[in-house]
Amino acid sequence: MKLILSRKGFNSTYGGYPSPILPDNTLLSLPIPNRRFVKKEKQQLYFNEEIYSPIKYKDLKIPYLIRKSLASHDVNINTYQDLIDQLLQGKDIKDNGKKHPKFEPWYCHLDPDLIQEVLPREKNWRPLFGQVKGAQKELENQKVEINDLFLFFGWFRRTVIENGKLKYDHSDKRGKHVIFGYLQIDDKLTIKDKIKIQSWMKPHPHLGKELWNAINNTLYVARPTLSWGSMYIYWSRNLQIS
Repeated sequence: MKLILSRKGFNSTYGGYPSPILPDNTLLSLPIPNRRFVKKEKQQLYFNEEIYSPIKYKDLKIPYLIRKSLASHDVNINTYQDLIDQLLQGKDIKDNGKKHPKFEPWYCHLDPDLIQEVLPREKNWRPLFGQVKGAQKELENQKVEINDLFLFFGWFRRTVIENGKLKYDHSDKRGKHVIFGYLQIDDKLTIKDKIKIQSWMKPHPHLGKELWNAINNTLYVARPTLSWGSMYIYWSRNLQIS
């Protein structure tokens, strides 16, 4: 079995700020922004002509136990948009290295899609991870196949609660790179596998028009028998890369 380290979530170019290590040490990776969807409310899927609707940060629900923990400190955060608004305190997020004025709505690129409860799901939902072009070519060269394991890491920074608001911890100025999730491959789908695309997969960004026809667009489907993703993974030094 191969182990593949893959950097995902907010970074200095996309997002511009670290994802939070919450006060109880829970890791919550923030998906990168996808500003290009702002004027494209809906896009046609090529495989069956059904509608693909891009995901907004305000569509993503904070997992229950995280909301409960924050609420115990009188912090009211229900969506990823709420969390971003509190952390950034009016600052602009970055898209492809450039800051943009705050506007509604902010779309996001939810990939990898690891946490079941952030969106309404069908019963047979499983985590998904998409790759295209050079990144996918490298995986092909390394012969990444069924049963291999992705380990996702990202840029994180500690947070504190002050006056009922979630803020970055000033004592953790640079943040750290931490493993926050994983996916063991059960299936690998490409554009040649249209017949295998199922309805529960539709919210994934690699099924949108812009990526569907990209070179070697590939979806990795999680195994049904391995515990999934970053659901309540907590920071520890054993997960810290740098």
